[in-house]
Amino acid sequence: KYITSSKPAFLSKDKMTSAQKGTAMHSFMQYCDYAKSQNNLEAEIDRLKQNNYITEDEAQVLDRSKLAALFNSSLAKRMFESDNIYREIKVSSFVAVNQIEDTDFDDEVFIQGIADCVFEENGELVLVDYKTDKVDSEEELLERYKNQINFYKYAVAKTLKKPVKV
Repeated sequence: KYITSSKPAFLSKDKMTSAQKGTAMHSFMQYCDYAKSQNNLEAEIDRLKQNNYITEDEAQVLDRSKLAALFNSSLAKRMFESDNIYREIKVSSFVAVNQIEDTDFDDEVFIQGIADCVFEENGELVLVDYKTDKVDSEEELLERYKNQINFYKYAVAKTLKKPVKV
């Protein structure tokens, strides 16, 4: 028997689920040319479609206003000035639970994931994790993903052997 806690995508009135829209955004950010995206977002979306990095459906659901805001932000400026930008870094590590979570447990667990973007700035690494969730505040988003961010910070620092800030 199979049990699902959500409605299958084919039963949805929308063409794409929120998760699929988030995946489309991540795919765009993984493959896009940042400078071209900043200068002409639509042309960069078209280029990625033509080169089969994203589908037509994915291109249609990309939130252009969020992408434009990102590419014109102070964070983007810092990223563009970096000589070293890493995208979609696969990380895996044994880590003591109390290294990533506020707890007294020091048992080690094996965790793996993919850090969306890391760039170097002043000898340190800056971790960027793209989120497309609808939340009421930045604090709510940070609380929701605190453990994931702490793990990525730990694992990226261990992998690239440099301090990481978020």
